[in-house]
Amino acid sequence: MSTFQTNPKFNYQAILGANNPLSRYPQLYDAALSEFSQNNYQSASLNRILKTGGMAKSSLYYHFGDKFGLYLAMLDIIADHKQAYILPRLDELKQEGDFFTSMRRLCAGTTAYMLADPRMLELSSRFLEEDPKLPETVYEYLLPSYDNSLDRLITAALKSEQIDPKYSCEFLSGLIMLLFSSLTKLTASADFAELEKNMYLVLDILENGIKKREVR
Repeated sequence: MSTFQTNPKFNYQAILGANNPLSRYPQLYDAALSEFSQNNYQSASLNRILKTGGMAKSSLYYHFGDKFGLYLAMLDIIADHKQAYILPRLDELKQEGDFFTSMRRLCAGTTAYMLADPRMLELSSRFLEEDPKLPETVYEYLLPSYDNSLDRLITAALKSEQIDPKYSCEFLSGLIMLLFSSLTKLTASADFAELEKNMYLVLDILENGIKKREVR
């Protein structure tokens, strides 16, 4: 039975994007990222976040509604930063033609971005292990546009027959995002070289498994 709950009286959508109040409280954002990257959602201490982040509990409830609102606002800022970093690279890669070469180049950039703050890697790993209702609820609010750009890359690869058409764009997009989000499970440390190597190994397996083969 799920123990995850939200506040039905609070408008979470209103705190996202340009209206995200967490962007005005960098110390609170940093405290939230540290706490949620080191603990799962239920175990994360709101009191510890508020103490380190320098905010009163009454202010937290006013701005974010509850613990989930703070968590959502934190992920919204991370998604926004990630989009700003990755979207231009995805747009460039769409012009290259070869899907797997493009993905390898994107991996190098994504790894560098994530390793700029190793807490993001820890958070990504924990996110997938949460009570399933938590990610489902987060996805209801956050629909990263870089996923759409990845879909366009996959669609172009399907159209040019670089990928076997028996695999749908939706399936492949979800698979790639799942594999990359879980990469820390294959990596013993946050070492850039090891993480990048494992990313390429995942892509090698992916390419050999889904690349369309010529009929002889």
